[in-house]
Amino acid sequence: MNETNADAVSLTNELSDLDVSNVYLYVGDAVRYDYAPDPLFDLGCTVKTIASSTHSPTSFASLSTGNYPPSHGVETFTDQIHPDVPQLFDLFEGDTGFINSIFAYATPEHGETQDPIFSVLDREPSEQVSLNQANTPFLVMERGPGGHAPYGEYDGSASDYFRQRGSAPQSRYRDDYRRSIDLDFELFRKRYETLKERGLFQDTLVIYASDHGELLGEHGLLGHNAPMCPELVYVPSTFIHPHISEGNVRKAAIHH
Repeated sequence: MNETNADAVSLTNELSDLDVSNVYLYVGDAVRYDYAPDPLFDLGCTVKTIASSTHSPTSFASLSTGNYPPSHGVETFTDQIHPDVPQLFDLFEGDTGFINSIFAYATPEHGETQDPIFSVLDREPSEQVSLNQANTPFLVMERGPGGHAPYGEYDGSASDYFRQRGSAPQSRYRDDYRRSIDLDFELFRKRYETLKERGLFQDTLVIYASDHGELLGEHGLLGHNAPMCPELVYVPSTFIHPHISEGNVRKAAIHH
């Protein structure tokens, strides 16, 4: 067994040995591995992860089911996870919920009022819960803004952002993107602190993940969906719990 595989087995065993009642899975949208915020690495064990897609609906379906796209059947926002494929929400005996926070710092495109991921996961917006309200044991998944366009603190839509920035230098887009990642981490840290304030941190496995990466001028492109390349495929996964070593970056690579 090589060192990478051994590290993966070690991580799996470490997670399996945890005695937890709750799981909180935060998915920062479009956070690439090489832009993951430094404070995130300090909180727990981080592993480079291979996203199942460069597109949100497919990756969220994989994160929710542990299946590859041919099994869960989701390729676009108009698809829904096949009813015969169990999701985390179905397997967990306790309070479950999905939270949409992707529009925390931006205006939805085309006047959208509902995150289409709800439909992909076959969840109802009315089922949204907050970590202040969730009754233990609980499993909560949240879709955070991550590094999704519009970048930085621009409060309009993604289309407006790119239209106004036009042919701005790559450095402008990268600086704005990094600011988005920092803002996303601030939102995630608030959730993390909520668990501590409620006295639930000891009994909760916290996971920070992402659905795909982002192109910031590489290959002459901005955004995501194509082509398959490291900037879009490699994302962070950080596992956080009092019994997981902090500041630990594993050599293992895992999949959604």
